[in-house]
Amino acid sequence: MTKKQRAVLAVEALKQAYPDAICSLTYRDPLQLLIATRLSAQCTDARVNMVAPALFERFPTVNDFAEASYDEVAAYIKSCGLFKTKSKDIVEMCKKLRDDFGGEVPDTIEALTTCGGHPLHPHHHAARTAQANRPKENRDGAEKAPASRREQ
Repeated sequence: MTKKQRAVLAVEALKQAYPDAICSLTYRDPLQLLIATRLSAQCTDARVNMVAPALFERFPTVNDFAEASYDEVAAYIKSCGLFKTKSKDIVEMCKKLRDDFGGEVPDTIEALTTCGGHPLHPHHHAARTAQANRPKENRDGAEKAPASRREQ
């Protein structure tokens, strides 16, 4: 059995064991989820949910984040820990989203992993959310997106 086949079986087992699992991060769109999940590294979801409203009010779009300085973003996320690295990762990721994806969060893991600067687990949430926000006829491979480690 390949690693991919084992992963699919693991995802199915998790779905059966936890059919009502939800993400504890508060978000309104795939961009907010991607950023919030990036912030959650070495930080609690509760802390992320405390800083996210002010962060997303100041930077509501991909372009707003892409045009921000690292220090400006860092000031909003300081209490999340590792704020210098996270702020740089977020700004650079948003530049990539703006420049290469028209400001949209891609809906495949393969495309999201080209954005760099952050752990893989945010890609799973964001890809699944981006897929869910598209009309069914425009979805491609949503069922192939692996489950995130945050599904409980």
